[in-house]
Amino acid sequence: MIDVQQILTKAMDRIHSGTAICEPTVELSKWSGFFDELSSDGDNEIAWTDLEEAYLLNCLHYEHSPSLTCEHEDRIVELIAWAVITLADWNEEADPKGQHLRVIFAIAISLRISAAQIWQLADSPRSNPKLVAKLGQYISRVKVHVVALPGQNSAEVQFLANFTKADEQGDWATLAQDAPQILDLVRCPWLGNIAEFLNGVARDELLGALANVVSVLTAHSILSGLKQEDAAALAAVTNNNYFRFSLLLSLGKGSLISSDDIPATMQTDLAKIWQSVSGDLSTWSRWLAAFNKYPIRFPLLQNSLGLALATMRPEAMAAYVNAVSMSSGLNCRNVMADCFINFRSAASSEQQRQLWKLAFDRWTSWNFGGDSDGVLLGIKMCPLDFAVIAHISEGMTSEERSAELTRLANEALEIEIQWHRDISQCRMAHNRLLSRFHFIATGDDKLAGNNDLLDNKIRTPQAVQSNAFHIERISMNDVRLV
Repeated sequence: MIDVQQILTKAMDRIHSGTAICEPTVELSKWSGFFDELSSDGDNEIAWTDLEEAYLLNCLHYEHSPSLTCEHEDRIVELIAWAVITLADWNEEADPKGQHLRVIFAIAISLRISAAQIWQLADSPRSNPKLVAKLGQYISRVKVHVVALPGQNSAEVQFLANFTKADEQGDWATLAQDAPQILDLVRCPWLGNIAEFLNGVARDELLGALANVVSVLTAHSILSGLKQEDAAALAAVTNNNYFRFSLLLSLGKGSLISSDDIPATMQTDLAKIWQSVSGDLSTWSRWLAAFNKYPIRFPLLQNSLGLALATMRPEAMAAYVNAVSMSSGLNCRNVMADCFINFRSAASSEQQRQLWKLAFDRWTSWNFGGDSDGVLLGIKMCPLDFAVIAHISEGMTSEERSAELTRLANEALEIEIQWHRDISQCRMAHNRLLSRFHFIATGDDKLAGNNDLLDNKIRTPQAVQSNAFHIERISMNDVRLV
């Protein structure tokens, strides 16, 4: 196994002793093939895998080497020492085509380190504005895209074409739906390495370059080199929606972190993104269709959404409430409860009243789905349950709740004398009434301001439980939360 740190140390020893060469023995022109997408002249045709040095560095990358000799190791040490010197003194006059930069980033990627680390190996890293400007140009000008490969089937070709079109048009919902299938396969590591380098030594230059990013695929490659907390801090101050959207995508259900791992500062930065986007209701609605139609896909975003909602005008709140799919099921209501609890902690009483009422009105008009959501098999849950119960508990008087419970109990007793197409329709009508009764009764049980609103207790009218028809035809023992 190769000790990368030992090789880096040897490279620094060579620099300090004055034995580092100004040009490594490898022909630098050959290295640029790995990064030919950075070259405007297109004359670099020698592939990365054609070079012995590529093999040697890949041995380091995978931490094994069946045949790495002292001579080979010495050549790698030589390359790294040269990279440290070159980065510190880089200028475009000496490297007009950027070949040296491409080699340095190739070395950094293969060693699983950042170019910033190579630069900082020197005792006193010097400011190099020409280098910073050049790297900023790379971020600004490069656009990552995907192309179909020979032999791909027509369905795959069409999928890639649709994703590319969505990326070009800012079709956020399609991007969020299809991104997990493609983003892990499409990434330019050198772009992430450049972003990490600039974030460490010239953050303003990186922010300026981010303004020119014009695709989610490009933004995704940039993000690959940044820590999520650093990326969130950048996204909070840039107006580039591709970068911000890509960051939020990276926090989807497949993310390796949990909400507990997201520090408060990052939650605040994420909330700033939502707040900024909500200023344009058209974009806000499309982002909600991407991230909050099915909240279970992005549970890590709910805490920051709650904080942001506390800063939004009623129209933006309404868009949030209306975006969610009401038939998302039990799991989604627990996910959205995180959002509502964080909203309650940051919002004024009037803001809470507005959001709870918006949720209650949507819930009332939804009426538990009916035929559009299939057969109603029990007491129907929905993602807005927390806010609905909060409105019942805090926005209705005890007299209003009592009157509604009495009305619903009486209507449930009359189910058998009403006309229904079949027994399934009868059960649906019965469960719809029981569902509304359950939520009104739950709100009646809860204290105002309580965050423990989602229990699994089933609440049904006492009169219905003892009614002979219901005992015989609709067993109350079968009633369940769905």
